[in-house]
Amino acid sequence: MKAFVAKQGFVRNHVVPKLGTALDDVLIQVKAFGINRPDLIQHSANYPPPPGVTDVLGLELSGVVVEANNDKLVGEEVCCLVPGGSYSEYCSAKWGTCLPIPFKGTDSDRFVKSAGIPENAFTVWRNVFRDYDLDHLSSQNVSMLFHGGSSGIGSTAIAMAKAFGVSKVIVTAGSEEKCDACLRFGADVAINYNDESEDGKLDWTTKAGKVDFILDMVGGEYLNQNL
Repeated sequence: MKAFVAKQGFVRNHVVPKLGTALDDVLIQVKAFGINRPDLIQHSANYPPPPGVTDVLGLELSGVVVEANNDKLVGEEVCCLVPGGSYSEYCSAKWGTCLPIPFKGTDSDRFVKSAGIPENAFTVWRNVFRDYDLDHLSSQNVSMLFHGGSSGIGSTAIAMAKAFGVSKVIVTAGSEEKCDACLRFGADVAINYNDESEDGKLDWTTKAGKVDFILDMVGGEYLNQNL
């Protein structure tokens, strides 16, 4: 099969992955895949894959299940998170990391639209919402602060927060253009941490005020400021 391999590039005769033996193993014919920063770093030989993971790049994809140990899953159109291997014609995966494609089958772009969903959606779900009582989130007057609001993770967090009824979503971003984008995504407040105007001289922590939850992709010096 055709594949794109770390440190090598395009390969025409790469071995097709085999279906695993577990009941939740599936083999997916890849229709589209997402591109993430770890892929670029891995291709430059600075981010080796975990032991036992394929050298084919790619962490997310969309496609059709063509083989499965549970026959009922064959033919399902899914988008999926994988440890590696999505830059290829076929990719093995676990059913538990697959999501139904959220677009109708008549949409010719449904696979392309879906391929970039899993990495961001799973990350935000696991780190933000998994441990919340989602049925009562809208009535709890919860406020959340997301750093990097215009990033893939940030924009997904904004959308999911508003969908679950979070009362106030605050984000930080590095320019007015990015802040405007965050407001269009649904954020209630967008803070430009590079603002040098008179108003911008206030620290972003002062502008954000007290919040119930912070999603921080920066770390480092932000830790004390978050606290």
